Amino acid sequence: MEKYALAPWDKAVKFFTWSTIFIFIFLYILLWPGTDIWTHAIFIITFLLFGTIYIFGPRSYIVDENGILINRLVGSITIPYKEILNVEKVEQMENLIRLLGNGGFFSYYGTFMNENNVKVKVYATNSRQMVKITTKKMIYYLSPRDPEAFVREIKKNVNK
Repeated sequence: MEKYALAPWDKAVKFFTWSTIFIFIFLYILLWPGTDIWTHAIFIITFLLFGTIYIFGPRSYIVDENGILINRLVGSITIPYKEILNVEKVEQMENLIRLLGNGGFFSYYGTFMNENNVKVKVYATNSRQMVKITTKKMIYYLSPRDPEAFVREIKKNVNK
């Protein structure tokens, strides 16, 4: 079993995450004096939403005897080797349109559509350091810290 760390956040993830958190905290501090219970409730609900977005993002990738595990705090995902048709390092994700998921707050994850109107799944933190995994049913984009080693390990297991 090999555990692969995520690639560092790219500029977009850093910008969206830190600017959103900063604005959220700034507004809360600015509005604190004289606010009513409903304003506090809205900020608490927003904070809980941030937490929900965080827990569904990828934490690491584990390559073991069964396949690739996309490790998340809630709802980890497995890509079995028998489903994998191709795995390759790519310099950048294709141009994708988000259908359902997160587009850069803590990470990228969810279902996206590519230029050919094909649904793809993304579980990544860096859009320029990607591994594309094509399976019988889906295309996945992942962003391990060491994409070359990740691809080698998967190919070694797929070709058994």
